[in-house]
Amino acid sequence: MTTDLLEQLGPLALTLRLKRLSHRLEEGGRRLYRTLDTPLEPSWYAILLLLERERDLSVTDIAAALRVRHPSVIKSVKAMEAAGLVAATRDPNDGRRRVIDLTDLARDGFDGFCAIWDAFDSSLSTLIDSGHEDILSKLSAIESRLDDAELDERARGVLDAPPRPRRAHRAPLRVQLRAMTPADSDAIVEMGRELVAAGDTYAYEEDMSSKELLSYWNPPTPSEGWVATHRDEAVGMYVIRPNMPGPGGHVCNASFAVSASRRGRGLGRALARHALERAASTGYAAMQFNAVVSTNTRAVALWLDLGFRIVGTIPAAFAHPDGGLVPIHIMHRALADLK
Repeated sequence: MTTDLLEQLGPLALTLRLKRLSHRLEEGGRRLYRTLDTPLEPSWYAILLLLERERDLSVTDIAAALRVRHPSVIKSVKAMEAAGLVAATRDPNDGRRRVIDLTDLARDGFDGFCAIWDAFDSSLSTLIDSGHEDILSKLSAIESRLDDAELDERARGVLDAPPRPRRAHRAPLRVQLRAMTPADSDAIVEMGRELVAAGDTYAYEEDMSSKELLSYWNPPTPSEGWVATHRDEAVGMYVIRPNMPGPGGHVCNASFAVSASRRGRGLGRALARHALERAASTGYAAMQFNAVVSTNTRAVALWLDLGFRIVGTIPAAFAHPDGGLVPIHIMHRALADLK
């Protein structure tokens, strides 16, 4: 891409470049929706996903959940009402409160919507995973990749590709969390083995033994391991450990895993919230991740949403099985607000 004036202006033009990029991506989304004759707008997906998971939410509920302004939600809801995707009714328990819910039209078409959103997710991940460590270089890389193929072209390519297993947008899984026990050993090793096989999130040796995996996920005190169970089956886990010994022991590190068959159902977020509360209650001042692989975009988004900050990025630090050498992020969150 030929260097333009906004690139020459550097950080001064950051806001304009973000607006330009946002407009370009939204237009790509609209083009694909029109091509597929789908009654959606780019800004609606978050509200629709939220309403599919939680019924009868007010505008205030939606704004709070998405951390956006009320006028923006009201505008989107009105447009979705006009499209026949949502309906507003009076709360039978509080006549002053209007609640929003999906219509039958939206529910009948939801699987098709999810297929398109998954195509966008895949295409955006490819655009973002440029391997650059600073935001201005990242923006230039994304814009350059859009010159090669716009978002709608990329997403259409994903949709036209041979079918592959996709993440289902299903209701959150109801789980119980408890401390690990020796009876969980087989499940712990199995979930750890899935991460070893994938090789895209943790820096494990390919021949890591079951004993080593168990030691990593269920280490001795002061570390502690927890599992999430569904119908008495361990389906997720996390471990909290001091990030450093001695003078660094007031900051903890944590690792998380979800069974491959249970992903996409909110379990990662449930584990994360429990781990943060547990770390705060046991006296840690902060939680730090030393190596969040940048291509693990869902994890990065989750941590940012839960209050973490990227405090450093190390370029070409992780050998991704598909993406080559990619950056890793160091992420940090203080825990004072949880005590």
